[in-house]
Amino acid sequence: MVRDMVTAYRFGASVVMDALVLALRVPDLFRRLFGEGVLGASLIPPFASLLDHPRQAWRFLTGALLAAAVAALGVVLTCEAVCLWLSFGDLDEGQSLALELTARLLPYLIFVCVLSQLAAALQALGRFTAPALVSCVLNIGWITACFAGPSWTEGQANWARLLATAVLVSGAAQVGWLLADLHRAGFRLLLPDQAARDLLKRSMWSLLPVAVAIAATQINTTVDGLAAWLFGQSGQLETGAATAIYYGERLFMLPVGVVGIATAVVYFPTMCQLVGQQQLDELAVAVRGALRGMWLLAVPASIGLMLLARPVVGLLLERGAFEAEAGARAASAAAAYGAGIWAFAALPLLVRVELALGRPRRAAVAGVAGVALNILLVVGWGRHGEQVLAATTVAAAVLQTIWLLTSISQTIPLDLTRLAPFLTRTLVAAALMAGLVISVRDRWITPAPAALPLIALIVAAAGLHLVVERLLRRVLPDPPDPPSPQISR
Repeated sequence: MVRDMVTAYRFGASVVMDALVLALRVPDLFRRLFGEGVLGASLIPPFASLLDHPRQAWRFLTGALLAAAVAALGVVLTCEAVCLWLSFGDLDEGQSLALELTARLLPYLIFVCVLSQLAAALQALGRFTAPALVSCVLNIGWITACFAGPSWTEGQANWARLLATAVLVSGAAQVGWLLADLHRAGFRLLLPDQAARDLLKRSMWSLLPVAVAIAATQINTTVDGLAAWLFGQSGQLETGAATAIYYGERLFMLPVGVVGIATAVVYFPTMCQLVGQQQLDELAVAVRGALRGMWLLAVPASIGLMLLARPVVGLLLERGAFEAEAGARAASAAAAYGAGIWAFAALPLLVRVELALGRPRRAAVAGVAGVALNILLVVGWGRHGEQVLAATTVAAAVLQTIWLLTSISQTIPLDLTRLAPFLTRTLVAAALMAGLVISVRDRWITPAPAALPLIALIVAAAGLHLVVERLLRRVLPDPPDPPSPQISR
């Protein structure tokens, strides 16, 4: 979030920022398709199965790293050729800058794909610290470039070029850090033998459906950003639309990452183990427990962002070049995205349940349905504003969540009725929390508030929600889960 605050201060909601956001979106689409989490989800099961034979595991991992790097290089070269071809067209200044920044940032895709493999391998080895902290390297490089820009060069366009260079340097540093940590865990570069290549081919065949399944939400937000930029270029939306979508996405992805993605990543190896041992009852218990813990935090986060998006944006972003009008537009997008946090947070877990069950295509079908719905809604109504663009992605996420819950319930005894007491408690607590937030916000919280009153309101609202939910457990307790075999976690 500090990175976004610094970026907003430096670039505001200008034509340059719209160009930078678009340039980040294009490689980001491939990063989310074949980078963060997706390659890892394909890698963990076969890599974990080889850990009793370290040399074979290292051969497999080396092959996976080489394959990811070569595939990413092919995508980068293809996209660079497209950028070169487009550069000969009749472009205005903003379009030319967007194309130049896109070409500069595309090589970061190679680092991201390799990073995903390294992080997944470290997680399979039980080393979570470096993968969790490696994003700090990018944040430090990004923030340093934003602060150093005015000292080294003049003009927002040149500052954006410097930022793009810093992203590439940070990517190389991230790869170096994870490689060093993996080396300490015993990893050695060993050329893959035939057995490792065969296993790698089987894993790669499942990559595309895994990519679509895991990255559906990210694809939809990328569609939102691209549509906002295109509508802005055609004059149907004002300049800054892409920036508003970008910051709205950043705000709602914070709780989704902390609650949803983190839970899914931690549970995935255990779910694979449970499926391998045919303990589907235990898997159902684990999934219900994960959903309870996730929604206990995601539901109040959803309501909180819907009600407090404007003052939160005012506190975090409205300074420097980022003016109040831009803040209002970003807040409207964030509030719309906030309505779907409970669904966005559940999707990473539900997709990984399907992957653990060996059904990536089922998860992919749900993802394709969500993406298709979002595109149809964007084409039909996206020109009506950033809030509408965000709402289309929420609708797609809700559809995908219901689809996956239904599919999973047909295979394992998930029995969603067991969540009814928990959901009742959570919704009652959330309603009381919303009442508190609305009454205090309307009286004492301004669109650009001081930090202390807003933080105090957020803490008080979250505390009220948790206390009420806990008190209601005495009246509406969760039904006991049936006994199931215990396994080593």
